[in-house]
Amino acid sequence: MQKHPLLLPALVVLVGMTSCTFVQHRKDRETRRSEVAEGLRHVTCTSHNGAIVIRGVPGKATIDVTAKLTAFATSENAASELVEGLDVEVARNGDELVVRGILPPSMPWGANASVAFTIEAPAELALRLVTHNGSVEASGSSGNLSVVTHNGGVRVRSAAESVELTTHNGGIDLVCEGDGAVHGSATTHNGGVQVDLGTRSSRIDASTRNGRLEATGVRVESNGKHELRAVAGDGAGSLRVRTHNGSVRVRSSGS
Repeated sequence: MQKHPLLLPALVVLVGMTSCTFVQHRKDRETRRSEVAEGLRHVTCTSHNGAIVIRGVPGKATIDVTAKLTAFATSENAASELVEGLDVEVARNGDELVVRGILPPSMPWGANASVAFTIEAPAELALRLVTHNGSVEASGSSGNLSVVTHNGGVRVRSAAESVELTTHNGGIDLVCEGDGAVHGSATTHNGGVQVDLGTRSSRIDASTRNGRLEATGVRVESNGKHELRAVAGDGAGSLRVRTHNGSVRVRSSGS
């Protein structure tokens, strides 16, 4: 009998591929929460999987939270059951409001879930926004701002004096509004960084390993292959910009 040495490995690969193929079913639901802002100075929002969008509104008296809860599972019934098990916590901790997504302690095989937030809050509150997988967008705020995401882009329009923006995989787009000095950092490993200082003041220390460095409207003190140092306005602030794989673009309209 003639043997076919390639037939058995090919059959094994085919069976393996078939056994690992499954269809995921998706279920969504939405929940809303609101909290009086009186006595609060900070908002912390955390989600493991899910985007965070927050808008600062001058004169707003409440913090309004809309959460989109999404479940993926290998059957429609499992997805429906999982999405009902997702929840959101909105709790006061002194002068801080903590907003977070709550996932079940264990997930069925092949299942996944996410909690994405859209928040409106008084513009002056300080913000700390953390997600592992998801983008972060903040606009209209004037309180100090901290953003951390592992996989996702960061887009910020803020009049904050201090901004700390970090992502591992994603670009950063920072637009500084208002006036005065800007302090902080914008750091990513894979992605470009764009900083528009407007009329704000800062000393910029920027670097990239693989990408271009560009500066417009600032006083450039040094511009090498991997590092750029420049001054915007009177240089009262200090802004550190870092990327490993990506370009850095800095501009100012106030110098």
